[in-house]
Formats: sequence, structure tokens, C-alpha cells
Amino acid sequence: VCLFPPAAVLAYGCGRERLAASQLRAACVWLFLAMPLLWLLGMLSKENAAVTSALCLVLELAYFSRDARARKVLAWFYLFALAVPLLAAAVVVAVKPGLVFAGYELRDFDLGQRLLTQPRALMAYIGLFLLPRGSELGLFTDGFAASTSLFAPVSTALSIAALIAISAFAIAWRKRSPGFLAGWFFFLVAHAVESSILPLELYYEHRNYLPSVGLFLALIALLAPIVQRCQRSGAARAAALAAWALAAVALGFSTYQQARIWSSKDSLVEHAYRNHPDSVRAAQSVAIAAINRGRYNQALDIIGPLARNPNPRTRSLAFIDMTSVACLRGYGADPAWLDSAVANARSKLTLGEIQAAILLLQSTDQERCAAIGQRKVADTLRAMADKATDQSDNLLTKWQLRYGAAIAYSRAGLWPQAQTQAELAWRASGSAEIGGLLAQAYAHNGNPAQARAMIEQIRLKIRPGDLVGQKMLDDAAAALPK
Repeated sequence: VCLFPPAAVLAYGCGRERLAASQLRAACVWLFLAMPLLWLLGMLSKENAAVTSALCLVLELAYFSRDARARKVLAWFYLFALAVPLLAAAVVVAVKPGLVFAGYELRDFDLGQRLLTQPRALMAYIGLFLLPRGSELGLFTDGFAASTSLFAPVSTALSIAALIAISAFAIAWRKRSPGFLAGWFFFLVAHAVESSILPLELYYEHRNYLPSVGLFLALIALLAPIVQRCQRSGAARAAALAAWALAAVALGFSTYQQARIWSSKDSLVEHAYRNHPDSVRAAQSVAIAAINRGRYNQALDIIGPLARNPNPRTRSLAFIDMTSVACLRGYGADPAWLDSAVANARSKLTLGEIQAAILLLQSTDQERCAAIGQRKVADTLRAMADKATDQSDNLLTKWQLRYGAAIAYSRAGLWPQAQTQAELAWRASGSAEIGGLLAQAYAHNGNPAQARAMIEQIRLKIRPGDLVGQKMLDDAAAALPK
């Protein structure tokens, strides 16, 4: 994404120069062939390349003047490159809003909170650009809190005010510094996909890679007059060169340090946890690494503090993970932890609950945790799904949790309860795997006709050569009365 969009913008610039020089044929080749081709390649790489034509418009307004011929050609260009795609996107949002907004059902924040949060994220990106800090770089950014109002936190209002002020300055100084205007609005427009209405994570440092091109351009435009003054004085020129050299050394050292951190998964995860101890994902990743080495006490020491986190969802996940680790260790699992997990469960489920449930099912399989028992596991997962009243039963996280409850009930031999949860999951998903478990439940509950009908139904879903699917069918058939 950092190759094709800038290349497409460069192709646009070449076309505009030809157009300004009255080389109409060459201009059209650049504008209507080269630029769209590079734009398409960018879209195939990553969706945020969709803003490429808007980036071209930023440069157009900052650097170029337009005569009658240029206006005619550009009108056709922006009609097809900007107006039509924007209209198509608006129609999709209006007709199929679920395609765009459904993801908010899996988030702890809503659309309004995300829009309030993004000004803070943008200012954070600028801060990292101007002063890179290794402790703030990485993949674990779930600790970036959502803004719930203009003044919660107060940095929300301050960030909005700062963005408006910088934008006003760029527009007011557009004739003196077109480079700053171009760079600043390049930065804002390049963030328009991932920092707008889409239900994405609130913050990721790597989203600033393409927008940072605009920040570089704006910074160069601001420093250019200073550099010109320095050229008139030998002492000032020497001081400027020394400053550039120090900056290069500092950035080089910072890059070296980051390369060492990113050299392995373990060092990356440990660095994230050390600098973001409240990050649930970082803590879970370090704990999983400890579990894989058989260091269960260490894993519990990492997960334990999260059970005192002010966020109820974090506490709920921590209690489930503590139970899983204690079961893997072989002793010390407290059934009250699962009660606390249910007590702290939210009315919306996220992927975090599914990941915690998978680990819990794995750690309690084959009666490895007698202190907990399969019924306790099943009741916990069912209760958490029942508490998710703000979500549809058809949502992936909800039916997967019910499927997990059905698995645990079946392990406990509680087939009526397993059937109830499997039926809810089956109606929502139609998954062959769930259908196989449901067929077994029907057979165990004295409904062989329903079991056979389900077996035939899921047989159509299984591809030839699917050994796992075939075993599932065999298990369902084995449960039928002879």
C-alpha cells in the first residue's frame, strides 16, 4: 500500500504537467491509463488505497492552476475517479448498511465513539512521527481507550481543536506554503478509510505508513525557509548539518532497536507486555508463550492482575484464562473463578470470549480438571451467551459460544442440554460440525429419525476426501440405536 498509491499520485502529477504543457495525448495516457492501473494494483494490495484519487485532488488544489482545457479534462477524470466511486459507496451504505456497520456488534465501542476517538488517534500518529518512541510501537494496541464524549477524556476535544487549527493554518497559508497544505491534507485524506466509519480497531501505528508521506511533505515545507536562511550563513549551515546528522543517528539507532525487537515473536510480545501491562492481548500472548514452555505459575502471575482490571470484560476473560491455566497445571482451579467470569460478562460478546472459551475447552478436555467439571464449563459458556442480550443469536461469537457449551454438555453426558445449545448454534450457522454434534444429541435423546435426517443433511455439506467430516458422520451414526 506504500508503493502503488504514491506511484499513482506520481502518475497523476506527470499527467498534470503534460496537461499544463498542452500535451493532451500524453496527459490522457497518464491520467486515464497509468494512474487507474496503479490505483487498481493498490486496491488489490489493501483497501485503503481507495483514497488515491482524493490524494490526487489534494495535490491538484495545492499546486496546479487550471485553464478551460484543463478543467474539461479534469472534470471527466474526477467524475470517474472520485464522484462515481463516492456515489457507489454512498449507495452501498444506504442500501446495505450491514455490510459496513455489522462489525460494531463485535466491538466494545459504537460508531459515535469511534468517530470521537479518531482525532486522538490522528494526534498520536503525529506525535509518533515527530518523536518516535519504541515503547509506543508494536501490534498490541487494545489499550487505546475509546472516547465516550468530547471531554471523556478531555484530550478528545483538544485533539479536535488541534486538527481544526492546523487545517485552518494550512488553508490560510496555502499561497505561501502550498507544500504544507498538500502534505497536511494528504495526511488527513490518507487516513480517511481506516480512521472514519468502518468498525476497525481504534488505533494501529502501521496505519500511518502511507499518511506519513504527507507529514514528511508538510515538515519539509515548514523547514524549507529555515534551510534557505541557513545557507546564507556558514555557522548556521554548520549547525543545521550537525542537527540533521544527530537526527539521522538518533533515527538510525531507534530503527536498529526496533529491528531487534521485531526479530522474533517472543521479543516482540515481551516488549509489548513490558510497555503495555494493561493490554489483554499482550498479557495473553506472553501467558501462552509461558504455557507452551510448561511455565504455568508464570502464566498465572501474568493473567492474575487482569482479574483486578477496571474493565469488566477484561476481568471476565482473565477469570476464564486463570481457570484454563490452573487446569493445565493440574491443580488449583477455583470454580468460583468461572462464577466471577459470568458475573463480569457483558451484554456484547467479542472474539476475546471465543478465544478464551476455546482454551477453556482444550484445558478441561479428557477430564483433566476434576475440580471444575464439564458441566461447570458448559453452564459458564451458556450463561455468557445468555447475557449477550444486545446481540443477535445469529452473530458468530454467540453461536460459537453456544456450540462450545454443547460440546461441554456432551462431554458431561448431559445430552438434553447439549441438544438445546446445539440447536441454537445450528439454526444460526448451519455448520456441518455443529450438525454432527446435534445428530449425536438427537440419537442419545431417543430421536433416531431426527438424527438420521440431520446426518443426511450434513452429508451434503461434506466434500469427498474430508476425513474430519467423515469421522464426524461416523460418530453420529455410531450413536444411533442398532
